[in-house]
Amino acid sequence: MKKAIIHISDLHVCLHQDLKGRDTNEIKKFWLTTNPKDGSIEYINRFCEFIKTKYDIKKDDLYLLVTGDITNKSEEKENLSATEYLQLIKNNLNIKLENVLLLPGDHDVNWKLCEEAFAEHKKGGGDREACELDEKYKYFKKLYLDFTGISFDTSKVIVNQIKFENEKLIIIGINTNLRIDYEGGSGFVDKQKFKQELNELKIPANYSIVASFHHNIFSAYENKQTGSWDKDNRKIMVEFFQEKQIKCFFYGNEHTIDSNFQGKSKNDLLMSSDSGSFSSKIKPTPSFKIYDIISDTSSLKLKNNIYTYLDYDNVNSNGKWITTNASEKDELEYFELIIKKEPPAKAKEIVESSEPLTEIVIPQIKHSSSQDYSTKLFNLVKEKKLFHSGHFHWSESSRAHNWIDVTKILNNFNDLVFAKNAILDLVEKNIGEDYDFVIGLGIEGNILSTKTAIKHEKPYSFLPYSYRYDGHNEFEREICFENEGKYKSVLIITDVVNNGRTIRKLIHKEGRAVDFFKTVEKIFVVSLFYTGNIFKPDTTILNLTQEQLTLKKILKEDHPESRISYYFVTAMKVEECPYKEDYKTACLLVQNPGLGCIHKFYDEDKVAERKNLKINP
Repeated sequence: MKKAIIHISDLHVCLHQDLKGRDTNEIKKFWLTTNPKDGSIEYINRFCEFIKTKYDIKKDDLYLLVTGDITNKSEEKENLSATEYLQLIKNNLNIKLENVLLLPGDHDVNWKLCEEAFAEHKKGGGDREACELDEKYKYFKKLYLDFTGISFDTSKVIVNQIKFENEKLIIIGINTNLRIDYEGGSGFVDKQKFKQELNELKIPANYSIVASFHHNIFSAYENKQTGSWDKDNRKIMVEFFQEKQIKCFFYGNEHTIDSNFQGKSKNDLLMSSDSGSFSSKIKPTPSFKIYDIISDTSSLKLKNNIYTYLDYDNVNSNGKWITTNASEKDELEYFELIIKKEPPAKAKEIVESSEPLTEIVIPQIKHSSSQDYSTKLFNLVKEKKLFHSGHFHWSESSRAHNWIDVTKILNNFNDLVFAKNAILDLVEKNIGEDYDFVIGLGIEGNILSTKTAIKHEKPYSFLPYSYRYDGHNEFEREICFENEGKYKSVLIITDVVNNGRTIRKLIHKEGRAVDFFKTVEKIFVVSLFYTGNIFKPDTTILNLTQEQLTLKKILKEDHPESRISYYFVTAMKVEECPYKEDYKTACLLVQNPGLGCIHKFYDEDKVAERKNLKINP
């Protein structure tokens, strides 16, 4: 027998007609309306029949978690229809009433009734805020009573809970609507009330706790640090959740399926899951999740099953539910609530076998990404054919015979999300938040670094690559912060590192960055790809080869650094062009362009102008 939690959110059951009998705009946005004959019942039945293909409803124990925005405006008719649809799901899937957890979202507040009640309240000299008035829940309270048989207590933070005694698991449902009034608002929880109610539940110490609510506490779609919560309250509650060992959250609100880790180490991870919008007719795709409960004597985890609606915008309602692979959506496969103890894996540290010159400390490069990210990134390049062969000219001193087209990764939404998560994973597993400042290096690095900078709430600046400075305005070539010893540890995020010359040139030779880095003690460089030729099982340095180290002139010009540590997700060697300054006469392809591909990325006229050279026709 299986135990599984069906997680749906943001049903947005909407009015199908206005007071004059005209179709509303909302019926173009959502499948579930107040007219059961327009496809709403069919949609629910198709959902239930799909679940029956996955579970035996006579034997398996199914649970239903609804994380808010059940209706669109909490009108009376919307709530009556929503009650009907929820009853249909419960009955069709043979779900016991005690196995249902129903939570309100901000759209389950009737803003119009709230505003009217507040106007009357103020007229009578009252001093309560609009968000404190019970009238905002008038129709949701009826829905809750009709469906559960229990009165909805507007004064409570914890609405209800589902307890799994054999698995020692409890899911608590939290009302995050405390500050929602007739103008909307953000998620908010009274910590002291929550603490008191949590204590009253007397949850055994050996139980795992999952917190469920409506407002997303982390963001997937909106690039915001605070999710949809009040910023200060979110910080207080996250700290309290961690204190109480509540490390897993199920919610909705963003209409975007997502799950992720948040935290520095495996023992300190916060896990989150957004089931997306159940009945959206517009993007993002309609979705829901089912969490299979898997437990034994030493572990407890919830398997993350993701389902999306194919052809969801088909006007003939011929769409169907399909299984979506978690790895394809860059989602967690499991939420591990009790983890088997295993010895921690050590990151590879690979050191040059021969001794470098004594006056220089050579930094190490570490392939320290989780294997899933590393393998998937490599396969992504392979499948999309992003590794190109040819003769690539970036400048007269920078030429290669291979190239990775990273831009193709960054212009695809799913690939971009994966790439940002790969960078974040790399940072959190190896550096944590032990840095003071973030720099996105180059256009690609600027794009890749945003999630890490925002999540860790670090000051941030963007810099162009050193060899592209002439293509940027003066203010773009400066770090927009004064340092003066404030920032001792700096994280630089970029797309590709080959020999680190660009990084060193940036630190020592370009613009205001030189002054900024004077007092910096540690520099972490994180990239998607390492393309150098020195990553082998037993030997590597990144700054310079041993041969180059012996050349004093190169050392003087290239500024070797002892402060830098390099980290990368995956390695793909890019061959350097073997020709030197004489490439125009020595390279057969340059002399005879028709023989093969030569890709010129930058204008040679500009290069020549900088060097006061003349270009031969």
